[in-house]
Amino acid sequence: QATSDAHARVAATSEAQVAQLKTSFQASLLALASRAELQSNQELALLLATTSLGINVQSDSLRGFYDAVYTPFRRSLDGHTLGVRPAAFSPDGALVVTASGDGSAKVWDVASGVEVASLDGHTDWVNSAVFSPDGTLVVTASNDESAKVWDVANGLAVASLDGHADEVNSAAFSPDGALIVTASWDGSAKVWSIYPTLESKIAVARERLSRGFTDAECQSFFRDDLASCPRTVDALFALFDDDLAARQP
Repeated sequence: QATSDAHARVAATSEAQVAQLKTSFQASLLALASRAELQSNQELALLLATTSLGINVQSDSLRGFYDAVYTPFRRSLDGHTLGVRPAAFSPDGALVVTASGDGSAKVWDVASGVEVASLDGHTDWVNSAVFSPDGTLVVTASNDESAKVWDVANGLAVASLDGHADEVNSAAFSPDGALIVTASWDGSAKVWSIYPTLESKIAVARERLSRGFTDAECQSFFRDDLASCPRTVDALFALFDDDLAARQP
């Protein structure tokens, strides 16, 4: 009887050890799978690592769990065809803008990693890209000797800042968003006023113009329709009384 009991205890111990080994092996496999998914699917990696830790607290499962919880990587923003230089968050942290050697800047949604807008228009490396303080605009600086201002909502350029004689290294908004400073290899920095909407540009023109066309100018530029020649500032800006939004391309 004693021998039989001893054999039973040995068998039970062996079964427990086998079960423990199986559990440990499964936990290790899940930990390894978590590491494999870490760069492409962080949520799945965390699920695998947490399950591994729940099955068996061991070095592999702990290491995998720590990696999944503390990894700084969130998602990959893929879409540029050449190297990416700087990247910057929008003021609210919801968007990221990247600048690339492919001549473009791209705006991305942080939560999904989806490309929101491609800012295409430069003809050389884009060296910097930053958001305006209110997050509605982006200014880019390029080796094509220009900086450009973009509307984030539609990805269209609203202004091209041309005037440098060499590559433009960087551009930044003033705290109130009304000015932009650019720095260039031509040995200069320039400060620019920006007017992102058609209405604001027309308002600037209204402030700067003090006269309409002279009779001689009307003869030169409106010879086929002299009646339409705006001879006063009021007559000129009466042309813009219609709905501007409907007239924009």
